Amino acid sequence: MSASWSHRRSFLGAIAVIVALTGATACSPAPTGPSWTPTLVGWSGTTGAFVERPLAATPAQWVAVIEMSPTTGPTATSTNLLLFPRTGVDGAPAATPSQTIALDDNVAGLSMSDHVIAVRSRSAIAGLDTVHLYGVDPATNVWSQSLGLPRGLDVNAVVVMDVTDTALVLGITPSPNSLSGVGAVLVYPLTVSSTTGAISGSFLTAASLSPDPAWTASDRAGFGRVVSIEHDWLAVSSGQDHVSVYHRTAPTTWVPDFVMTNPITPGNDGRFARSLSLDDDGATPRLLVGTQGGFSGFGGVPTAGRAELLTRRAVGGWDLTSTISPRDGSALGGFALGVEASLDGDRAVVGYYWAQLPGTGGFAGSDDYRLELWNFGATPSFEAELSVLAPYGGVAQPGQTQAVAVGARLAGSHVSAVSWDVFGSAVPTHFSALSWDRHPA
Repeated sequence: MSASWSHRRSFLGAIAVIVALTGATACSPAPTGPSWTPTLVGWSGTTGAFVERPLAATPAQWVAVIEMSPTTGPTATSTNLLLFPRTGVDGAPAATPSQTIALDDNVAGLSMSDHVIAVRSRSAIAGLDTVHLYGVDPATNVWSQSLGLPRGLDVNAVVVMDVTDTALVLGITPSPNSLSGVGAVLVYPLTVSSTTGAISGSFLTAASLSPDPAWTASDRAGFGRVVSIEHDWLAVSSGQDHVSVYHRTAPTTWVPDFVMTNPITPGNDGRFARSLSLDDDGATPRLLVGTQGGFSGFGGVPTAGRAELLTRRAVGGWDLTSTISPRDGSALGGFALGVEASLDGDRAVVGYYWAQLPGTGGFAGSDDYRLELWNFGATPSFEAELSVLAPYGGVAQPGQTQAVAVGARLAGSHVSAVSWDVFGSAVPTHFSALSWDRHPA
């Protein structure tokens, strides 16, 4: 269920940011029949502060949001971690946070498991990354920092992050402007106290994973671009032609278990395995791989995106067991499907369904990149479509050009994402925290 949202770019290549959480609405009474209802909406009107992946959620009834808001002066900001307990109808987030934790202003990543929150801060001047780990006291439900893992990294490197209760994984790839380099994945073992929630570990102890030297230079450089970890299983994408799956056999020993190869080789366009999500809560591990569609050439015919479910056999080996394909009506034949993918049990959230809407105020139109809910059985079945614009009553401003749900996470009957909304030149870009809950759960 851990998704590879930690540093993935959105469909349009932007960094996901949120700059102020200005409000939240409590969940209304559950309607008749299954439906997905927005339950947490934060709308911002300021720009200039960038936070990567500012939203996380877990099955253990928590939603975490990074808030950046102006303080004093034209450019001053404050950065906070907001914790929302999921205590509403069907596990919806509470209307207001139960706890606010002050953070450094240079937050560069957020990940969350049942009992661990990882916040990565970056100092461009010192060239130093630090991952701050917060644990929750099981008696009081209060979160507090108990461990910091400093990492000296190339300030131009791209770093993604995912965390569980037993491990922190960092995917480190060279700068996109780098002419050479090889990606790497570091996995740090963690221990959570069952009585206090305190977290222990060391930045000196980590498993270091590297790409196959036989891969192409671009594939080796992209190794670690997307990561997903769940229990003792880890999936790593190069974003080019390969997905590697590892199994943990000791605290710092990860053994290669499977390699999925891009069926259209060579890809080298960053579309293959744009998103990954592992789930290991059932009888056997499963992996959802999202691949964005492409073009045969400049001005060529678009190819559809897809989300593929891989299931591990009890005796070893993995099988492709289901494929989610674009539904009719998505722009460019479903080109955008596969950019987002998150798996939990027999349900998945994928994106995007590309809906093109009429414009307002004399503008041509708007693009609503929507999330889809699917259920796995003998064949995948479509359940619902989540519009990013719908919680605000449709197109919010004249000249709004697009709305994208970034970093989608699925936790049981709860979906969370960051809405990246781009408007006309007269209105600044807006970012919001969105949450949907299924009724009944």
